[in-house]
Amino acid sequence: MKELQLNNNIERNAQNKHMTSMLHKSQCAVNLLVNRGMTVVDISLNGSRPAIEIQYQSKCELLNGTSRGYKNTQSGLSILMIAILGHCEVNWMQPAYIDQIRSMQKKTPKNNKFNYNANNKKAVANV
Repeated sequence: MKELQLNNNIERNAQNKHMTSMLHKSQCAVNLLVNRGMTVVDISLNGSRPAIEIQYQSKCELLNGTSRGYKNTQSGLSILMIAILGHCEVNWMQPAYIDQIRSMQKKTPKNNKFNYNANNKKAVANV
């Protein structure tokens, strides 16, 4: 039984320190995500930083992610998004139509009552 007891004086080797650090970083990031109302699907400790997969929802925009690639899924084309949070990669699959809606909203003028004419430097009423 004495062999199974942990001795606090034993120094951890480099791999154990690395894994402990990865677990701590991922736990902190998961807590932040959960506190923001997001659903964590998977955690991977492989690689240089932990990777956390979350379920897509509109709150994912708060993470300010960038697209990494496209993937055909059962529900249509999706965009693989990635963001960095607390030294961890956070990944989610965003439906491609979300990007299409955003680009359409950017093209639509905010105020439809007046159209600004740059040549005349006048606002012209839309009738």
